[in-house]
Amino acid sequence: MPGVSDPARYINKEVEHFHPVHHALRRKHMRKLITPDVIEEHRRNPLGYGPDFHSWPLHHLLGYFRTQPESAYLMPYHHADKQSFGIAVSTRGQEPFVLEGHSYPTVDAARHSIFEMRVAELTAEEGSDDA
Repeated sequence: MPGVSDPARYINKEVEHFHPVHHALRRKHMRKLITPDVIEEHRRNPLGYGPDFHSWPLHHLLGYFRTQPESAYLMPYHHADKQSFGIAVSTRGQEPFVLEGHSYPTVDAARHSIFEMRVAELTAEEGSDDA
């Protein structure tokens, strides 16, 4: 829907027609929250534990990533050697698997790598939004 930037002006509000517009608007807004400062903040404190709780932009960006149903579920995985972490991928209806070539010294490093993957997915879609 080229030119639709205000949902109130969108005439056809049936769910199957409006959801793509809503998601495009939301992706567009989320991209604006991605800054080097937000990425560094996540690297320092992936879970947002106090006293340095997550900032508003990072909090909303993480909330957005958690609500993406079409994405595979990525999670830290403790390797059998118990000395490193990797990334496990789970998709509905399929057996989970561990990504090859991803090894991290700490669980927080694995979490941050997952965050960077999600950011890369979001920024790669930049030209695909029509809203």
